[in-house]
Amino acid sequence: MERRMTEMRAENWLPLTEYAARTGVSISTLRRKIKANAVDFRLEAGKYLLRCDDECLSEETTPEVVPESKRAYFSSDAVVPPSAQAATSGLGLEEVQSLIDLAQSKQDLRWRAAEARVAGLARKVDAFSEQVSELKMLVRLFEERLDGRR
Repeated sequence: MERRMTEMRAENWLPLTEYAARTGVSISTLRRKIKANAVDFRLEAGKYLLRCDDECLSEETTPEVVPESKRAYFSSDAVVPPSAQAATSGLGLEEVQSLIDLAQSKQDLRWRAAEARVAGLARKVDAFSEQVSELKMLVRLFEERLDGRR
């Protein structure tokens, strides 16, 4: 497998994690790009370094936070995104607490709705299993009757 390795010049090379943080691209996406030779990289002491152009280095804004997983969405100790922190920075402590309580109650309602849906689907699965059993029994009875007539 041929890997594109670029020679060391007066360019800036960043570790994978730092490059991901500066550009807002996930580490797994960067690894796929490295594997496909779609980015300039070099391997040094077992670590990938990616070439960072001037735009990447001058970027002082942080990228938007991407949700970690669906579980974090339902977690009661989920981290408040920076945009929400900025929106609530002018509010008093009581207002912020009421917003947190409101968000938690909405989250609890979503969780209960999901649990109710799962319970309903489980009941349907049980009912369908029972119907399948009954149909299997009917098929067996009809097959016995057909065998008896021959």
